[in-house]
Amino acid sequence: MSGEMKFEIIERTAFVNPETISVKYAGKTNITLYPNVSANLECTVNELTQTVPEGAKVYGAIFFESTASSLVEYELPVYININLK
Repeated sequence: MSGEMKFEIIERTAFVNPETISVKYAGKTNITLYPNVSANLECTVNELTQTVPEGAKVYGAIFFESTASSLVEYELPVYININLK
């Protein structure tokens, strides 16, 4: 029996030191979100301090912490579109 096998290889590499994403809403870092109410969050990524290969897809997460307990209540995955020159 002979056949053809197709597969895709995805390599994931983590930065040694995490990069920081600043998230604000209406200029403030303390954000209150409500169900079924849209909010545009302003995300700022400083220039990366680590080398990213051409064609790489940079991803991370925004952690939403409770103001009462400082525990992470939600983690939002984000994908960052960067232009390498």
